[in-house]
Amino acid sequence: MKNRNRVFILLLVVFLGASLSSCDLVTNFINSRMRSIDPIQVFNSRLELTRKLAPNDTLFVQVQGLKPFTVYDVFCKDSEGKEITKLSAYSDENGVIAPSPLWYDVGFEKRDIGGGVLKPYLDTEEKLGLQAFNIQVVSKDSVDTNFALTFWVVFKTDITRPEPIVMAGKKTLTDLFYLENSFLSGEELRVKVEPATLSAPPEPISSSTPIDLYIVPYSATPILDGTDIGSLHSVYSGSFLVSDLTSPTGVALTGDWATIPVTAQGKAFSVILDVNNDGVYNLKKEGTDDFYLDGIDGNGVAGFIVVAPTPQVAVLISLNVASNGNFRWVSTEYDYGYVDDFKRDGTGTQLGWDWQYPGYGVKAIWNPYINWGGNAPNPRSASFYYGTYINLYILKADHLLADGTPLTPAPGTAMMSVPVQSSCYNGCGQQTIWRTPISADYVGNYFIFLDMNNNGEVDDFDMIDNLNSTGGTPGYGFRIIN
Repeated sequence: MKNRNRVFILLLVVFLGASLSSCDLVTNFINSRMRSIDPIQVFNSRLELTRKLAPNDTLFVQVQGLKPFTVYDVFCKDSEGKEITKLSAYSDENGVIAPSPLWYDVGFEKRDIGGGVLKPYLDTEEKLGLQAFNIQVVSKDSVDTNFALTFWVVFKTDITRPEPIVMAGKKTLTDLFYLENSFLSGEELRVKVEPATLSAPPEPISSSTPIDLYIVPYSATPILDGTDIGSLHSVYSGSFLVSDLTSPTGVALTGDWATIPVTAQGKAFSVILDVNNDGVYNLKKEGTDDFYLDGIDGNGVAGFIVVAPTPQVAVLISLNVASNGNFRWVSTEYDYGYVDDFKRDGTGTQLGWDWQYPGYGVKAIWNPYINWGGNAPNPRSASFYYGTYINLYILKADHLLADGTPLTPAPGTAMMSVPVQSSCYNGCGQQTIWRTPISADYVGNYFIFLDMNNNGEVDDFDMIDNLNSTGGTPGYGFRIIN
């Protein structure tokens, strides 16, 4: 019996040794655990069904078998159960969440590099290969729906040549490259290639091999195998040595992109690494399934974006201006006739005999008088506004109000110069600024804008009617209605 057990154990050891020596340990480990789980499916950026994703790819997830028209949270978690990212999505009428991007820049996690500074960090090939990540689906409405799927991030060590991992990023003060997806114009953009993905027989690449690199405008349509890179209208092209591309700090772009140009603001881009320098995006070597050629950062999703500058909104003085002209006293207070709605035929407005637009329609009544510095004005001096006028504009309610924006009168209106009157309020003369009848084409929401320095632009301390008649801010000053 002992001899028989020894023979069995010996055979088992021989079998295991042969198995492990002929196959990649990581791949064998993963494949042994890959069973088809119907509710959750994982895709790469080319929408290929897989559970082994390459670093810096984008993970898309599809979930089915759900309750129709229900909100679910879909989580991506690391091997310790720590949340990496998540999305909330509605299932459709068939109980399906269509393929949706869940994890951009697969394999990268935020790590503290010192001083509380978090930067994207990519684990080593060995750690990633044996680290299981999980997708978890949870219903917002019920505790009954809670299931998960395991996937892996690998460098594809079991194939002839892996797909080159190319990354856009920046450099730290300590000369370390880190992945970055968002840039400002004027910043330096660096590109790095994971060294392990640029050296593989039977076509070895030396450190002195030049490789062409392109920056192309991002397209929501994936770039297909065999695409002529020239047809993608690249905004940058350059050639760099492998030693530079794979260095710890990556390589900085040159020429017009030595720093990111202003013309790139508000746009998204992809990075293409043309390894065989033929001007064509070749996913794989022709006739092979496991020999990858070119690399891309941003295929179907943006590789990086250049953020548009945030417009500096002018500091404006809000007040009521739009009036129907029906001025009256109410409990010893002034009622200037401020209303929010004006009919196209002028019904409800006061007839005015002013010198610009006599008749019925929208009137402008406003009070600009101020008390300088908190002190009473000198009665022997003229008012700050005496003998002056302002330019008045009627603007569509979607007009930009960023500092320096040119003022554009709404269709059907024109800029008007309105004298400042020496009365307690402007409008005693019933100044009509938009005479009725008004075309049905102009039904909509509007501002009244007082250009206090008459320079034709939005500036700090110009005045605007963006209030309703009770002093609230509805996003417009008045409406033209039927």
